[in-house]
Amino acid sequence: LILYPQNEYLPREEKLTNAIARASRAPRQVYFLTGHNEYSLLNKDNIGLSTFKKLLNDNNIHSKPLMLGITQSIPDDCDVLIIAGAHSNLTQKEENLISEYLTKGGDALFLIENTLLTTPDKPLTAKQQDENPALNNILNQWGLDVQADMVVDLTNHVGNDVGSPATKNYQHHKAITAGLDYTFYVRPRSIRVLEHRRPTIKLAPIVATASKENSWAETNRTLDIHFDQGLDTAGPVPFAYVVLEEKETEEKTAEKKQENKTSDTRLIVFTDADFLTNIYINQYSNAQMGLNIVNWLAELDYQVFLSAKEIKIERLDLTSKQKRQVIVILFLLPFFFVIVGLIVWL
Repeated sequence: LILYPQNEYLPREEKLTNAIARASRAPRQVYFLTGHNEYSLLNKDNIGLSTFKKLLNDNNIHSKPLMLGITQSIPDDCDVLIIAGAHSNLTQKEENLISEYLTKGGDALFLIENTLLTTPDKPLTAKQQDENPALNNILNQWGLDVQADMVVDLTNHVGNDVGSPATKNYQHHKAITAGLDYTFYVRPRSIRVLEHRRPTIKLAPIVATASKENSWAETNRTLDIHFDQGLDTAGPVPFAYVVLEEKETEEKTAEKKQENKTSDTRLIVFTDADFLTNIYINQYSNAQMGLNIVNWLAELDYQVFLSAKEIKIERLDLTSKQKRQVIVILFLLPFFFVIVGLIVWL
């Protein structure tokens, strides 16, 4: 056994643990649906997913494109099916294949694109209103219904866009949200839970807006941002859900006449795909969130690995709330200390 002195170039315990896990465990295979103008794994531009693909590969999760219109089936080695921002509707055949895959215990990540917005002088056409489908024909079977609105947060958002909420309002989930800092999303939609669903379905929101009084789901698609009682959904507004359904199956073997086994369907829905694109994934905890959700869907129990060379923040982006806190610290606190000093002197 050779002992080396500790230095920054040696792997940390976390990295070593992940390396051992990757070496001792079969890799996972995820398929990204294509054919509906989804975000591309090969695209290295701002709207591509090449960085996300690299991070998955670093965690022994391999990625392949899947065009159901050609294959007419979901491969048997598919551990997670990912639909990353479909801009056009799936065919009935494709929806049936995905529904059948989920019913049999398949796992999937739905990244739904935002609804199209406009101004009063440019009303949306019927075709535009049908773009960026919510995929509710599939999701309704699992107790969720994605709404045609935009989640806004006047208190905590990125830049000047109130439709890009930044949040740390997470449902406690050890594998998905533990230890996360802020994540932010570009014009997500709200998600409604259907009352009439199978009793075996367990679901919970995992991400919601940070503000209670100043956030809501805006139904007006003409950028007229104000809360309308009875039309808009008051905050905090959830826009990501996790779904789990365990199913009892029977398997007959030569040794046993009957053996009960449990398989489950794992499903995660985010109403935004932009947060994992190349332009945004390296900011805040977006990359960590993306890896956590795929890790859980793939049923991997070791901590995800983020390479410092791959994930680095090149500039400090503050949320609107953080900017207000900085203003208080830099400008108001000095005046406070001056006043306290005068009182003490007098």
